[in-house]
Amino acid sequence: MARNVGSQKRTEYTVIGSHVNLVARIESYTMRGQILISKNTSKDTNLDIQIAG
Repeated sequence: MARNVGSQKRTEYTVIGSHVNLVARIESYTMRGQILISKNTSKDTNLDIQIAG
């Protein structure tokens, strides 16, 4: 879910849900200069990318 949250004086745009939690966990494993993606993202992409590992 993505939406504005808060009051008239202070509002934020935020996203919540299982996909956001998964991305946060993946991001926590990255090291400087790395880009980590999930297996599903790798499978769904049409980009010509080199996957290490």
